[in-house]
Amino acid sequence: MRRAGKFGIALVAAIAMVAVFVLPAGAASGNGSVSGTVSSSPGIPPVGQPAHIDSFHFTPIVLTGQFADNNNNTFQGEITTSDVFGRNTTKEDVTQGNGVVDAFTFHDTLTLGTKLNGTCGTANLPGSAGTFMRVGTIVEVALHCSYQVGTAPKANTTVTVVAQFTPTSGDGITTPVTAANFTGEYVVM
Repeated sequence: MRRAGKFGIALVAAIAMVAVFVLPAGAASGNGSVSGTVSSSPGIPPVGQPAHIDSFHFTPIVLTGQFADNNNNTFQGEITTSDVFGRNTTKEDVTQGNGVVDAFTFHDTLTLGTKLNGTCGTANLPGSAGTFMRVGTIVEVALHCSYQVGTAPKANTTVTVVAQFTPTSGDGITTPVTAANFTGEYVVM
């Protein structure tokens, strides 16, 4: 699988520009980096093999950056998610994939200072956190989330992630991809 390089960077920059110029005053906002690992079962088939439905499991994902709520209460730092699960809604191969993300929670990693916690999706409602689209090694994820900074009321928002999917088990050429690193950027809108 090839790295996306300049296209992926340009896509992240475009999403960040939209967040800066389109958000109304007082809207939830934020941005930062994302990193994690994902496993795929039974594995994304290599080139030339039939596409199929696949499920995935992210071990806790780490986000580092900023979240601001509707009242300009801001959290800056590192957060981590619970395990994240999902599946394809169409047949997947190494060239493309589309699917849904199940509900998950997230929280800060601080022991002192302003706290942050939230959820994406509705518990026990499969696919309710959002959707993803992968073209080659670039993945875009659109999540429906709510979060709370400190004791302020929860902010409902969309979190968009654009990330590089880099296989670590299986090459996608002769063997199925069963694990990958997931690194990129997020924007809260």
